[in-house]
Amino acid sequence: YIDCKTRQKAHWSDIYVYETGYIGITHVHPIYMSSERGQIFDGVLAVDYRFDDFENFLVDNYQASDTVVAIYEDEEPHYLIAVSTGTPASTEYLASDPSQLCPSASGAQYGSNECVTERLRIRDVRGSWHDDVVLEA
Repeated sequence: YIDCKTRQKAHWSDIYVYETGYIGITHVHPIYMSSERGQIFDGVLAVDYRFDDFENFLVDNYQASDTVVAIYEDEEPHYLIAVSTGTPASTEYLASDPSQLCPSASGAQYGSNECVTERLRIRDVRGSWHDDVVLEA
């Protein structure tokens, strides 16, 4: 809200991890009210997008084809956003033991063990021969 009010224009937020462990981004757009003094800032419209929704879309539309689609950040270190192979864009592991994956499906907390979400870089995509196509591109 504050950033959108300051900028006075539509924009994307930085990528962030939800409390539940999902990774997402928000698009915000200022809302104005008309008055005799002109347009007055009245609020913000915000839409959250979870990266697993992008992944689900790509898998549903491309997994059965010969086409592999990968969406990743343009800037280093080129974190993965979604890929049509179904390879997750992140992993969760226990903060107390990074060698152990978090036992929860998508939670930031499991018992007394805090889980940490780590994003996958495009160069680290592994899992299927389709993923190898992504690495070679």
